[in-house]
Amino acid sequence: MNIERYLLRRVLFVRNVHDLSELFKDIEEALAKPEPVAKREPLSEDEIETLLEPITGWYIDISQYDIDITRAIERAHGIGE
Repeated sequence: MNIERYLLRRVLFVRNVHDLSELFKDIEEALAKPEPVAKREPLSEDEIETLLEPITGWYIDISQYDIDITRAIERAHGIGE
């Protein structure tokens, strides 16, 4: 069960001020934890072509230069090696 669902379920069982106080503490703890970040994978060559098509206005075969630039941008954002 994810934390949001757990906390929402807890709201249903608040019966007094003490319960509410405990719920608020749990919510504060949950919000203080950083959200896990999914590891991003480099784009495939097909994905690169799909992204470049609207920029150029037509479908193109990507060159090694396009791939190199895309990989450099990915590395700058911590994606890939």
